[in-house]
This record gives sequence, C-alpha cells and structure tokens, in this order.
Amino acid sequence: MRSFSFCFCLYFLMVSVTQTNIEPPHPDTCKRMFGYSIYRNKNVQMCLLIRNMNMTYGVDFRRAQAHCSIFGGRIGIFDTKEKLEILQRQTRCLWVNFIGDDSGYTWGTKQGFIQVYNEAKHSHLFFGGQPFIKMTKSDLNAGPRCGIYSHRFRLLTTESCYSESTESSYKSCFIHEVCEKSLYTRDDL
Repeated sequence: MRSFSFCFCLYFLMVSVTQTNIEPPHPDTCKRMFGYSIYRNKNVQMCLLIRNMNMTYGVDFRRAQAHCSIFGGRIGIFDTKEKLEILQRQTRCLWVNFIGDDSGYTWGTKQGFIQVYNEAKHSHLFFGGQPFIKMTKSDLNAGPRCGIYSHRFRLLTTESCYSESTESSYKSCFIHEVCEKSLYTRDDL
C-alpha cells in the first residue's frame, strides 16, 4: 500500500510538472488578479497593472519596486518593439525600470549583474538612442535616474528624478508605475 501511494504521488508530481512546462498560464487567471489586465500586440502578451503614483517627479526605483511587489509583480520590462508598442497605446507617462550597478546606470531587472537593456540591442527603443548612460563610480550616488515612457516622444526616456528638467518635462503628466506579472508574458503567440 505504501509503495502504491508513493508511486501515485510520483506520477501526480510528474504530470503536474509536465503540464506546467507544456501549458502556458491561462490569460483568464491574470484577469482575476486585482487590477491586472492582459495587453496584447502582435505576437506579445503581457499581464500589466498600471497605477498612478500620485506625483510628477521624485519617484525612485525602490519605491516603485515595493509597490509592484505588494501586488505580486515586478516593474515592467519593455525590451522589444512589440512590447514598447503596448506602451505607445497609452496616453500617460509611465515609469518603466531603471537600476544602477557598479558599471553605471542600466535599464532592466537586476539578477546578478544582468543588464536587460543595452546599446547594441535596444537603442531604437530610446529617445536619443541611449539606453545605457555611462557614469563614473564617483557619480553613481550623485542622484537617482528615472526610466520613463514618454507619450510626447513615444519612446523610453531617461531623466534625473530630481532635476528641474524632469519637473518641467513631466509637470503636466502624473507618472504611472507599470507592474508586470512576468509569468504571463509571452512573445510566441
């Protein structure tokens, strides 16, 4: 009897793992999560939550990251033209994702020292064509940088979060954070 229950558990585990690998997460599951919606464009699907941060400037990465984690997501990453086009349908300023590491400021999530956005692959997604802003180590803590989708330029932009230029550029534009449930992100539709 014991060997039967062990075999049954093993079989159930194998079926569960196999189904997880074959079956992508169902979009309806995303829709049932508070505030999240499925956004589609061409071959891309993303499960996103867009929230007003109630401020026009002075936001920082850790604060946005904490907000997203409360809702079970991460700050959105839009590293292809198809994903960026999802943002281009919006008429709001949107906080995307910007981090600093010991080699400078880079867009993307930090898993070890992986840089999601870089000059060679992603310059066409950025206003001015500069996804990577090289700074010296002594300047690293001089001031945080913002990663924002600007509906004025219809591209991703970079700004100093606390500079006068950011204040004037986004004065009439409340910044919204974009949280992503990466489990539902697909680019093979």
